[in-house]
Amino acid sequence: MKILLIAEHADPIDGWGTLARTTALGLRAKGHEVEILLSTTSSLLPVTQTTGLPPSLTLLWNPLAILSSVRVIGSRISAFQPEVIHVLTEPYALAFPFIALAPAQRWVLTLCGTYAILPFTKAFTRFLWKRVLSGTHWLLSISDYTQKRTLEEIAGHSKALEQSARGKISVYTLGIEWPTLMPQRNAKSEKRILFVGGVKPRKGVLEIIEACGVLKKTSSVPFRLDIVGSYSEGGYMKHLRERITALSLQENIIF
Repeated sequence: MKILLIAEHADPIDGWGTLARTTALGLRAKGHEVEILLSTTSSLLPVTQTTGLPPSLTLLWNPLAILSSVRVIGSRISAFQPEVIHVLTEPYALAFPFIALAPAQRWVLTLCGTYAILPFTKAFTRFLWKRVLSGTHWLLSISDYTQKRTLEEIAGHSKALEQSARGKISVYTLGIEWPTLMPQRNAKSEKRILFVGGVKPRKGVLEIIEACGVLKKTSSVPFRLDIVGSYSEGGYMKHLRERITALSLQENIIF
């Protein structure tokens, strides 16, 4: 089967990039002919890549970015003639109400989380997002919670659309790319806690730090929290560092 994937990038540095990479590699391993259309190319992905898409988040506020995506996606579909088009970075789906597909072509949208419902918050994208959800042939949710929240949000805008979405949404478990080298585990009494994800308020990093403060205050068990993910020095990071100092966790938490 010929499958065209659409994503912002395919580097394993965040959720969208990891999803794009593992999906491309997994489908290719199953024998499918896979191409991926991106905003920025990935040197780490041995799959045919084409670039030209604008940054994904610009589609949420700039109509010109949507029109640019329509042109780029339409051109790639025409050239590659895929049987399935799979959108892995949700904002790019905003282009699909303006893309004419062949009768036999199907397109699918993966719902990763925040951006499955964020388009509902603005009138401009809300109108298009309703057309996206009614027009896609399948919806894939990465978790039961994401499916539940998405359906709740849809129901708040249209009961008919919610019923339609419920009939074509499925939950699937994300796979991982197995590491080529596994680190040896050190035999220590120290408890190790790992957080992986972008360091931002909606990821709950502050709440994890506060929980570690409670753990240190109420338990004698030695522990360390490793926070692995992208972050920038600014207001949120400054607040996190201040809380780490206030809770005397400097030796327990590493970014």
